[in-house]
Amino acid sequence: MSTERHHKTNPVYPNKKATTQMNTQKIADSIKNIAKEIHDGSFKMRKTVRILHQSGAISELTRAVYEASVAARDTAREIRDTANDLKRDDRIGGTAKAIRETSRAVRLTANTVKDMATETTQTPKVIMTRLPEWQWNGSHTQN
Repeated sequence: MSTERHHKTNPVYPNKKATTQMNTQKIADSIKNIAKEIHDGSFKMRKTVRILHQSGAISELTRAVYEASVAARDTAREIRDTANDLKRDDRIGGTAKAIRETSRAVRLTANTVKDMATETTQTPKVIMTRLPEWQWNGSHTQN
């Protein structure tokens, strides 16, 4: 075993008052650096906005967003109007009724065919080898 001792380190907590250990000059320098970064960032932002405005990119972007929102609004209105027309004209109800009637007719037809199949349990015993209108004369040709 090692005789080396491990020293416990005190964990650093960000909420703990560590500022008292720093001297006032360091605190003042940190605040000045933060203020300078804010100033530089705002200057770059103003410059970027000015360039975008001069290039016409902002107005183009604004126009594109406006046109897209108008198109979305108009499409939503058309869909709403079409749905209201269908509801008012009862086309959907009529279509559903026609489907139900067709379904009933198919079931009735299927039951009729099923009944016919069960009634005819005998298979025909006569198997025709040739049709009556054919006349065979040995050459296997039709007259």
